[in-house]
Amino acid sequence: MVIEVTSKYAHTVMKRSKEKTKRHRISYLESYKANSEKLRDIIDKLLNIKEFEEFLNYKDSLVPLKKELELQDDDLEDIDFLLKSHQSFNYTNELLECIEFDSNTKPRFIELLKIFPTFVNRKKLDIDISFFSIQWQKNIKKFDYSKKVIEIAVLYSIRDYIRSGDIFVRESKKYKSFENYLIEPLEKEIEGEELEFLEKLKEIIVIPKEINFETEIETDEKITFSDKIYSYFPKITIPEVLYEVNTWTRILEDFKDLGSDLKHQQKVLIATMLANGHNIGFSFQVIFQNLL
Repeated sequence: MVIEVTSKYAHTVMKRSKEKTKRHRISYLESYKANSEKLRDIIDKLLNIKEFEEFLNYKDSLVPLKKELELQDDDLEDIDFLLKSHQSFNYTNELLECIEFDSNTKPRFIELLKIFPTFVNRKKLDIDISFFSIQWQKNIKKFDYSKKVIEIAVLYSIRDYIRSGDIFVRESKKYKSFENYLIEPLEKEIEGEELEFLEKLKEIIVIPKEINFETEIETDEKITFSDKIYSYFPKITIPEVLYEVNTWTRILEDFKDLGSDLKHQQKVLIATMLANGHNIGFSFQVIFQNLL
């Protein structure tokens, strides 16, 4: 629940920042356009000035414009508005103390999460930032490795890496590792028909003892690689699968109106299912029946 709330809240703050950035850039563009027109007029008037006294008088009229330009905001980005919301994210240390994250693909990021609460009184952090996204690396460098920016980058990276499955929480039901979803092998002893079935299965499926493949596969070798993989699997047709399932479940015997010649009628039934399943009509149904 903590992860879910944090993720939604971070999304809300980011959305607000993007909206503020959009409004700011519209306003900035309008001011830039107006100032460009004023600058064009100033250049025209300066080029028409012929005497020095006239220039001095005109210079005094430019003082209000200079003050106006000094008060104008710079072009701001999403990160600038996120920094203004930094106090909204002042619970990072508590989050990292209450939830232990882990990863199989981002070990350096996990190391940073473990030591981040120790950076309490620092304003700048001299750390490796290569595991952050390119945009966050740009933001961190822009503000000279400010701890505030890195803290925000940590929170948004936790959200993004959890969504992509790069990091996980072992105790979580929703955000645990993929390995935890795998079914554990049965420990009970197999006897009777189950054991006999597995023995027959082992005889059918030939598992190679060694598979040597090249570590790098070029684009034109993908088909060869795929064919090599499929060559290790037994060649089984759909009718064989249907007949095999029938030996386990006797499903074809549930069709009561097949007549006395059950074996022949089962062929007709399977041919009909294949024809209808492939949507290829009655003529091919007859072909299927003859092939079976």
